Amino acid sequence: MKKIIVLCAFFVCSFCTYAQSVIIDEIIATVGNHIITRSDLEYAIQAYKYSMGYYTLELNDETTCNIIEQLLFQNHY
Repeated sequence: MKKIIVLCAFFVCSFCTYAQSVIIDEIIATVGNHIITRSDLEYAIQAYKYSMGYYTLELNDETTCNIIEQLLFQNHY
C-alpha cells in the first residue's frame, strides 16, 4: 500500500513540475510601468511584413531592432 501511495505522489509531483515549465509569453522590455512582450514584438513584425508586402521575408537583426525601438517609443509616450 505504501508503494502505491509513493508512486502516486511521484506522478503528481512530476506533473506539477512539468506544468510550471511551460512559457506562455515572455517580457522582452519594460518602459516605465509598461511592458513589451514577445507576442507584442511578433505582432509588430507581422504587421511590418504585411504593410511592406513581404509575407515570407526573413528580417535581419537591424530591422528587428528598429521594430523594438518603435515599440519602446510607443509605450513610453
